[in-house]
Amino acid sequence: MTTQQRPPASTDVLVIGAGPAGLSAAALLSDAGVNVVVLDENARPGGQYYRQSRLAGSLPETIVGPSQEAGRDLIGKVKADHATISTDTLVWGVEDSKTILYTQGGHSGRISAGAIILATGAHERVIPFPGWTLPGVMTAGAAQTLLKAQGILPGKQVVIAGTGPFLYPVSTQLAAAGAELAAICELSRDRFWPLRVKQPYRHFHIYREALGYLARMRRLGLHVSMGTSVVEAVGDVALRAVVIAEFDAAHSEIPGTRRTVPADTLLTSFSFVPNVQIARLLGCELRWDPVQQAHFVKADGQLQTSRDGVYLAGEIAGIGGHRVAKAEGILAAASVLEHLGHRLAPGAVHKREAASRTRSAGRQFAHHMLKSFALKPKIFDLTKPDTIVCRCESVPRAEIDYHAEMWDGAQRAVKQCTRAGMGRCQGRMCGFAVAQLVRRHCAAADSIPAPDTARMPVKPLALHEVAPWLDPSQGGLRPTDQTP
Repeated sequence: MTTQQRPPASTDVLVIGAGPAGLSAAALLSDAGVNVVVLDENARPGGQYYRQSRLAGSLPETIVGPSQEAGRDLIGKVKADHATISTDTLVWGVEDSKTILYTQGGHSGRISAGAIILATGAHERVIPFPGWTLPGVMTAGAAQTLLKAQGILPGKQVVIAGTGPFLYPVSTQLAAAGAELAAICELSRDRFWPLRVKQPYRHFHIYREALGYLARMRRLGLHVSMGTSVVEAVGDVALRAVVIAEFDAAHSEIPGTRRTVPADTLLTSFSFVPNVQIARLLGCELRWDPVQQAHFVKADGQLQTSRDGVYLAGEIAGIGGHRVAKAEGILAAASVLEHLGHRLAPGAVHKREAASRTRSAGRQFAHHMLKSFALKPKIFDLTKPDTIVCRCESVPRAEIDYHAEMWDGAQRAVKQCTRAGMGRCQGRMCGFAVAQLVRRHCAAADSIPAPDTARMPVKPLALHEVAPWLDPSQGGLRPTDQTP
């Protein structure tokens, strides 16, 4: 079932992403006898939450918790006689609303489907500050991937800084694996936000999981410093220390509170940004979320996007966590089955009803949580004129400010003049920061920033992988009957 062989040329349903949402969708679809192909760029299915080890066996539950075992259970529910999970497979473009382009093992191909479920997940939001490009500074998710997938610690003396619940599993996992956590900095000052969630009885599983993390942190001797964050990473060729300070409720640094913490590793996590590039290439409409300050893919009550036959599930619909993602995978799969003319079996109807309740409760909790940890504009005062904002193109803040003032906050003009957000990552790392800095010079301060333009390939490829598909005379892809 899980394979690195090339996917078939066509299938009933194509699922892009093998995380909680994609696997849940594939499990329901394969159980209904529908042929489904799941594509994922990672070496193992599971996504970030269910990240599977690339080593023999898995890491002890005392280190990673129960997520890897739960992931194996979910993967096992995908029936091999009707489903193929193709790993190490990067979706890099689209040909039309039913055909996508991928690369695997250095060779590109295409696959067409009767319906597509987008379960492309999200990546961590990065906030630039002096020294953030030093070796030894990375996202918390990258460190978690190193540990879960390969059993590698990112460093010995670690500082974690950011905002949101993700800091807790990462800190406990690293500490249990032997890392020394010199500081855990939570930007928010609000300790009691969970007590203000409406209808708390709907969120028993979330509270139980949270209490479990708090108990683990106490056993490991970990302490979270509320209302603090990183202001500077110090080093020459590598990180040597981290300067942290206290922040007020508006995310302004409180003068006189700076202190320096020796460290060889700094991990940051400032919430998440959805991976909407493939959805945009497919022509799906986006919606702006003012709380999360990000563009998500718009969908109807059946989780169908603005493109017929294209559905979504998980974080690209809104950041909600693994429970919501699993529920939406089931809901999207049920909608696809009806779209393809299948009648839902009683078991599938029951799963859909349960998933609908889970999704409703999860989205309610996530909305309150995200409001509690929402970033304020003052956090970008961390960047200084010479701070690199776009690391792909080495663009400092001063250059962005200069052109933003010249063009009255016109984001497209600033990007064209500076190439900020137009490098190898296509704005995945710096897009949020660039947009927020440019908005400071816009006459309408509450204007909605334009989403970054999605271009093929959505991630860097070797030229030989994409060249056979291009037609220089037409400035685009070759016709279907002329491509390999």
